[in-house]
Amino acid sequence: VDESTLNDALSRTDVKSAKAISIECDVESYSIEDTESQPSAELETEGTKRKSAKDRLSAREYDKSIPRTHLGVDFDSSGPEVVEAIAKCLNEDKIDIIDRIVTTLGTKRALSFCYLAEDIENRGGFFVADGSRRRTPGGVFLTLIRRSDEVTKAEKKAIFKETDQEKLQRKKLLKAEKRRLKRKLNADHDSQPQKPSAPPDEDEILEDIPSPDVTIEAPDA
Repeated sequence: VDESTLNDALSRTDVKSAKAISIECDVESYSIEDTESQPSAELETEGTKRKSAKDRLSAREYDKSIPRTHLGVDFDSSGPEVVEAIAKCLNEDKIDIIDRIVTTLGTKRALSFCYLAEDIENRGGFFVADGSRRRTPGGVFLTLIRRSDEVTKAEKKAIFKETDQEKLQRKKLLKAEKRRLKRKLNADHDSQPQKPSAPPDEDEILEDIPSPDVTIEAPDA
């Protein structure tokens, strides 16, 4: 998304420092960041100075002129109904984290972030930090929550916490990946052609042959 789209989509969120707990979510990775603010680097483009990341990624309210009846829920809907609606709207299959958002923030705040994420998607979405690909709709939604200074550190921890089961699964995946890499390295090593041994040195062979015990008598004069 271009600069104007980001500025339209975002206004009060603080970008925090980079100490984070990452949780894998398909192609997206979500983090809980430390609360101490870091100064954002200033960027320049086309001869004009761009706003800092803090200013560019601050949350504004969603567009209230757009009807949201297509979600089939509103602020007065039950928690489970809102969880299902948000997951369907954003095509997010991680129902557990959506459920934690609705439980922690309440239906109104959760839906407000969903509406804002939907607005950003309708304007073209935005990319991951390195610009290599666009964020998924669910990634936009979770990033808005993660970067919002209107969501407390305690709330973020409750939302993005890693459960014991998730920790165990992550460890299993890491171990499996290590085993796979080890097998690959061993296979690569075994498949390398063996270097032919150098031909023996003739001088060394002759040196190893013992001299015959033969006495040569001098001829008679």
